[in-house]
Amino acid sequence: TEKRFGLELAYERDKQAYSRLAAVAGNDPTAQEWRVRAALSQQNWHEVLNGLDALNDELKQSEKWQYWRARALAATGKIEDSSLLLDRLAKQRSFYGFLSANRLQREIELSHRAITVLNEDIDALQVDVQFKAVSELLAIDRRNEAVRQWWHATADMDKQRLILAAKLAQRWQWPSMAIFTIAKANVWDDMNLRFPLAFHPEIQNAANQQQLDPALIFGLIRQESAFDEFAGSSAGAIGLLQLKPSTAKQIANELNEPWTNDFNLLLPEVNIKYASRYFKKLLDRYNGHYALALAAYNAGPNRVKNWLPKTDALPADIWIETIPYKETRSYVASVIMYALIYQKRLSTNNLKISDLLADVRPQ
Repeated sequence: TEKRFGLELAYERDKQAYSRLAAVAGNDPTAQEWRVRAALSQQNWHEVLNGLDALNDELKQSEKWQYWRARALAATGKIEDSSLLLDRLAKQRSFYGFLSANRLQREIELSHRAITVLNEDIDALQVDVQFKAVSELLAIDRRNEAVRQWWHATADMDKQRLILAAKLAQRWQWPSMAIFTIAKANVWDDMNLRFPLAFHPEIQNAANQQQLDPALIFGLIRQESAFDEFAGSSAGAIGLLQLKPSTAKQIANELNEPWTNDFNLLLPEVNIKYASRYFKKLLDRYNGHYALALAAYNAGPNRVKNWLPKTDALPADIWIETIPYKETRSYVASVIMYALIYQKRLSTNNLKISDLLADVRPQ
């Protein structure tokens, strides 16, 4: 019961949260982490360090809490120790790695290493009976069966064969399957496979219409569906950007366009066009604040309203870290990270971390 009280106070960024959670944290990882977040929300950096010291050994070594240790060290005057820690983190391809690089005023590092395989090896896999079955199912538009057949065909593959399968999916212009398959192989450094530029014309067109950076739309799609245009959710969201039909109808009305079939959202050009406009509306609602718009896209504007600071502004990294919903915390961090990766993939430099992470102010 005391833990629950402490958590609810922490969600509200109440000053009493830290002491309540400190009293019950013990070996409870959730209470331990929210004790740190409670200190972060008050920007009490000495208590942040105390809370970090009380984390279990596994949590202490995570990039997330290492980043916050570096932030706390800098805020308490231990600049050299902070810089050494940030220097190590900045080499990582992650949200906290990118934040660390920004604090050191460095470019982010992607550490891209392209996978090299022989075309004849991909050719041989393509004519394997299991993958011929996948190809035929795709050809007759039996996609769900093709997906099941793909996972059946790859179920017992070793790492090298999974890499070949991922490259085959890339050849077939099946980006979602390439992403999922290369992840199954535990290969993380080929940016072309993991962050494809699929649907680029549709994304660029929507970006131009809505005055959005295409890297941001790419990042949203990578998080929402991993480029599976047929993705669906239990909440009824559909397509590349997981837009609900009710939202799409509202956008259609604004554009004076007819809306006759919810499954039009499975068409990439429709999904990207309507979802991009919806995201731009959220961005305008929050005066161009990307983190708030992303949180609203995931959790809804009403929840974001409840999460805004009541009095003083908060640095955006602290605001994101203290979002009560784990899913939304992860979502906002992931889309920002993916957008920065896609900016590198597109060889552009319009998005700055400082722009993506402006201070969050009361409204």
